[in-house]
Amino acid sequence: MNFSFRILVIYLVVIFYFIMLGRSEASELLIEANVEPSVSIVPWQKIAHIGNVGPSGISTNLPFYVTSNTSGVHINLIVTHLYKDGDTSLNIKLPVNESSGVQVSPLSARPMSGSSLYTQYEGTTDLNKSGGVFQGFKSATISLENTTSGVLQETIDFSVAWLSNGVAQPSGTYQGYVIVTVSVE
Repeated sequence: MNFSFRILVIYLVVIFYFIMLGRSEASELLIEANVEPSVSIVPWQKIAHIGNVGPSGISTNLPFYVTSNTSGVHINLIVTHLYKDGDTSLNIKLPVNESSGVQVSPLSARPMSGSSLYTQYEGTTDLNKSGGVFQGFKSATISLENTTSGVLQETIDFSVAWLSNGVAQPSGTYQGYVIVTVSVE
């Protein structure tokens, strides 16, 4: 074997070694991702036909589906008076039964840190809608938690009521709003 052939072979072996060394190197990277707290709430229906008004008024259970990737949520409601034909300018209304408050009926969530499944209204509010300014009441906060997992996913019923005060109301459809706000920490 001549000298230049040996150098060529050594050269090829060295190049092959570095090529193979470059192909077999490993590196690792730890991946981290943040999952921010989130919540969503969806009513079971967009319009709730709650039935006929009796002499003392009407009450109903309104189901909402709540999903949160945290174990606890804080809930507030706004419940407006029901106005004939959804027109507040007529000033014909079924007022919110302020003394009945709001009863909350979750499937499995429990009240957290001194909260209750019942809350009173704590103030008034106005909602500007296409039918005018709908007057109503705000509830105190209701805090619920799921004690079995780190998420809360369930239907929660909210019981609210309106009065007719024993007075005959003009016939027609009465409309108002129930707004449920859910937040997480």
